[in-house]
Amino acid sequence: MTTKLDRIFFLRTECYRLKLKGAAILLHYSDEELAGIYNGAGPDSWSDISRSIVSAFVSLFGPEVLIHDVHFHESDGSEETFMSVTSDWMENTRTIFSDAYPFWTWRRLRADYNAERAYWKGVMLAVNTAVASSRAFDAWTMAVNKNGKQLCEVKRRCKNTS
Repeated sequence: MTTKLDRIFFLRTECYRLKLKGAAILLHYSDEELAGIYNGAGPDSWSDISRSIVSAFVSLFGPEVLIHDVHFHESDGSEETFMSVTSDWMENTRTIFSDAYPFWTWRRLRADYNAERAYWKGVMLAVNTAVASSRAFDAWTMAVNKNGKQLCEVKRRCKNTS
């Protein structure tokens, strides 16, 4: 049976192997600290069972979910940072997808490969839409409060940069 620390080690290793954008943020944390931050796919407001179902649904993109959870942990609540994190998410999911299911490969001759590739492409498009939504931005700003920062200060900072 795989422990949470084993999972964190695997996800971190994949982030570096794939050279995912934003993976450097993981260098500031031990695997034990990351285990406390990482909660899988889905907002904190969801139940653990809901997040584990969604995490299984998007399991291919687990390395990016780890990076994303750390970004949320460090959220400054600003729209600018949210847009950067979202852009990284989209680029990283494409990198992961292309690594696992490349277009130009002999495996395309197998019908099951094409079906799996189509499934994961659909999942990627769906999660990319969700991550860039206004609800995701709301969760981003709420993460500031969770981390003990004052949301009003963040909103004021965002207005001053607009």
